[in-house]
Amino acid sequence: MLDFAFARHRMVETHIARRGVRDERVLAALRRVARESFVDEGFEEFAYEDSPLPIGSGQTISQPFIVARMAEAAEIEPSDRVLEIGTGSGYAAAILAELASEVFTMERHGELASEAERRLHRSGYSNVTVKVGDGTLGWTERAPFDAIVVAAGGPSVPVTLQEQLDIGGRLVIPVGEHPEEQRLLRVTRMSATKFEEEDLGGVMFVPLVGAEGWIEQDNGRSPGPVRKSLQELIGEAAEELPAIDASGFGAPFDRFGDRRVITLTFLVLAAIAWLSLLLATWLWPSADPDTIEHGHDGLAPDHPHWQEGRSTEGKRHSHPFVIDRHHHEWPHVG
Repeated sequence: MLDFAFARHRMVETHIARRGVRDERVLAALRRVARESFVDEGFEEFAYEDSPLPIGSGQTISQPFIVARMAEAAEIEPSDRVLEIGTGSGYAAAILAELASEVFTMERHGELASEAERRLHRSGYSNVTVKVGDGTLGWTERAPFDAIVVAAGGPSVPVTLQEQLDIGGRLVIPVGEHPEEQRLLRVTRMSATKFEEEDLGGVMFVPLVGAEGWIEQDNGRSPGPVRKSLQELIGEAAEELPAIDASGFGAPFDRFGDRRVITLTFLVLAAIAWLSLLLATWLWPSADPDTIEHGHDGLAPDHPHWQEGRSTEGKRHSHPFVIDRHHHEWPHVG
């Protein structure tokens, strides 16, 4: 009879550690989880071959190296809450449960979800919750997540999953227009609106089917409608303004001036413009026709207007329309 414990440790050393996985917590998790408990009956002897195995509904249990690689890329901490998309047999969920505080896993095939839940319960994983549903839409009620691991390849990164990441959270997902051209990406949420994307190399996964993934059709699969972020929608609708000295510069403002929706950016720019105008009026004294024509620097000290274009410490300007910048008063005209 096959010694599963020996085969498991040999697999970790030969197929996982030697191929570049360095995270000791991930390696320890693979040594603990009995993969033979998560494969269909009759496939137990192949449990520790580094290859995917069929599990029904046209799905597969991922090869151990890919499970380890994705878990390492997700950088899971003991206190993390993790969302897994594509429960499959439950094996990867068990690995994640060894690493995280809580694991929420979604599977669109009801029969697979039920069997995975049974296997996880039988193996003692009480920190895993299984749900049947569209994984591309995530699990809003349980969000935000510190990490999201997607075990299927989509045509693009679902925006909904990105939005369910906590700040600093990592999304690991295969993306590609063709299965043979998929790339494993890690998307990190840096702020509420900023995400950083890293390419971790080529992979091959079953299709990610759902509202923000692939749509199943009679003649195959096609990409579903891609939901765009607010920044992308604003970028597409934005219009380039004419040069500030162009005659038509004010036309866009006239066109949208009576609208009730005013963006924060517009208000900030308007405030800056108003303050700049006020500051310019306050700092630069008005000049009479002689100083405009000749310029202050061209006037001799004994010119009657020479003192009027210069500020004098502690004194008021003699020009009737000059603001006293030191006393902050409007001068009297008369």
